[in-house]
Amino acid sequence: MKIVVDTSPLNSGHKTRGIGRYTRQLVDSLRAQGTDHKIVLTSKVDLVKNPDIIHYPNFDLFRKSLPVFPPVPVEVITIHDLTPLRMKDFFKPGIKSGLALWAQSILVKRMKAVITDSEHSKSDIIEFLSIPPEKINVIPLGVDKEFKPVTAIKIKSIKNKYSLPEKYLLYVGDVNPNKNLPVLLKVVAGLKMNLVIVSRAFEKESIPEIINLRKMILGLGINHLVTVLSSVQMDPVDDLAAIYSGASAYVQPSLYEGFGLPVLEAMACGVPVVSSNTSSLPEVAGEAALMVKPTEIDLVEGINKLLSNVGLRRDLIRKGLDRAKIFDWEKTASLTLKVYEKVAKI
Repeated sequence: MKIVVDTSPLNSGHKTRGIGRYTRQLVDSLRAQGTDHKIVLTSKVDLVKNPDIIHYPNFDLFRKSLPVFPPVPVEVITIHDLTPLRMKDFFKPGIKSGLALWAQSILVKRMKAVITDSEHSKSDIIEFLSIPPEKINVIPLGVDKEFKPVTAIKIKSIKNKYSLPEKYLLYVGDVNPNKNLPVLLKVVAGLKMNLVIVSRAFEKESIPEIINLRKMILGLGINHLVTVLSSVQMDPVDDLAAIYSGASAYVQPSLYEGFGLPVLEAMACGVPVVSSNTSSLPEVAGEAALMVKPTEIDLVEGINKLLSNVGLRRDLIRKGLDRAKIFDWEKTASLTLKVYEKVAKI
């Protein structure tokens, strides 16, 4: 079977985000499966001759990325989440993106199979795109093996390299409204604790979210408490793993997530996690994180509880290390390959 994987996400802004990581890891792990199927990687899927299956690793809501006419009878798509549809008050499309959403919502219905990261995302796909549940396959993401606890010497080195404080809370990810970063900044102001934010989004200082966050940091008088890292290398992830490992706690304050990969990455690095109890996050974290409501009061209470209770910290670190081991890319690839074979009726 000739399987074509669309690598377009690796040529766009998604390259350094979760979608880019998913695409890279899926491709590498598919190749490592030892399958007799031929895996073709290309961003120009229409130029591949005689493919049996095409897999689109990302569903773009606001850009018409799916071809009008199917280049092959069997198409598979991964829909990571539908956050903009669930939180429509925060994500309002313009005329062009609205038309793209309309077109994409129609074109996606012809897919032979849909892959998604969580049961919560599956329920959203059923609700918002009216795709039959039997077409949807929940396949969780994996955690890179390079995410693991590092030595005290490496932590000291990374703190010197990035001028990090001795003790800090950590957040890794984007700055979209669903991430709830304004509340996290208020939490930091209340606790008077250091916060390290690792986010490539801060490279784009002109986007409204970054402008507002910068103003808020100044307005709250916490400029001396917040360290923003926008250029941490994501491939390899050695520096990021050390930044995780050096944190007193990882905080995921999100209002909504389709999966929440940084939660697992932090756990894999031996860091206790405080996470909001919304959307897919309880599904991903299980009992290995301290789950709280995504409000300022509850996050402050949760962080204080975690940092002051040595027994709780040890328990969550142990559970987190065990939890992260459940999620590996080889399993993700193996389950994805089974979807290909099922829809191709092999």
